Amino acid sequence: MDDFDSVNLKLQNKTTRKQLRIRLDSTGRKNVGDIVRKICVFCLNKKFARNFSWEGNRGNMCLKDTMLGKVMLVVILKYEKPKIKSHEAILAIQNWLKHAKDGMKAELTAAAAAKKKGGE
Repeated sequence: MDDFDSVNLKLQNKTTRKQLRIRLDSTGRKNVGDIVRKICVFCLNKKFARNFSWEGNRGNMCLKDTMLGKVMLVVILKYEKPKIKSHEAILAIQNWLKHAKDGMKAELTAAAAAKKKGGE
């Protein structure tokens, strides 16, 4: 979490936020899910994402109130083609965070099975 706090602190700087927005703006533009997925993958890895939810529910940290969450949302809403509404973007981020946790569980299960198989 120290890395996240460091990034969030750096994003207090207007120039740093602008640089991140420019970098995120270069992601693909197929549809809402694709845009959000590419931005989330760039900003958050699955291991890190399991500690967050958009609103901080169920004991998770709140992403929407962080500078990173705000920058991500601004970039997503900026797209003209396709035009993305705020509630669509938030729902897509929430889904990505949810499925990032599912992906971590699957990876851990697969790693445990491989370790068990290798140990036999």
